[in-house]
Amino acid sequence: MATAEAGRRTLAWNAAQATSTRTAELALANRAQAERLDPRQLATNPRGHIGANVVLEGQAQRVSQYTDSTWIELLAWSPSSRLAERVVVELRPPALAVQKGGCYRLMGIAAGTQLVTYPGTRAITAVPLVHGYGWEAATARPAGVSCAAP
Repeated sequence: MATAEAGRRTLAWNAAQATSTRTAELALANRAQAERLDPRQLATNPRGHIGANVVLEGQAQRVSQYTDSTWIELLAWSPSSRLAERVVVELRPPALAVQKGGCYRLMGIAAGTQLVTYPGTRAITAVPLVHGYGWEAATARPAGVSCAAP
């Protein structure tokens, strides 16, 4: 019974990965069509933006490197104010050069939410999720934000 359940989970994971990979390939072909999205809009209605090809800019608060992806908790800046929202970006393929404290422009497909646990407090919250397919260093940043060199 446990083996059958594990097999079903593996098949479901493989199907999700194939869908995610295909979505990223399509988005990469349309990188020029990615639109800057105010992260406050994404945070207010993450499900309403699923499938949107977006550009976010901000500072990497936490970064985890995995064999197939880079997980980034981004403090994404609003283009029209000094406000920011936390957004998780799962970047594929992995980007080993992305570091905590760096400022980045990330492109990807909005994908709903992900539960995030904060170290120290162990508080859990739902944060907007973006399946990232591209990134570059960002030079423009709000006053008072200090970014590590990428």
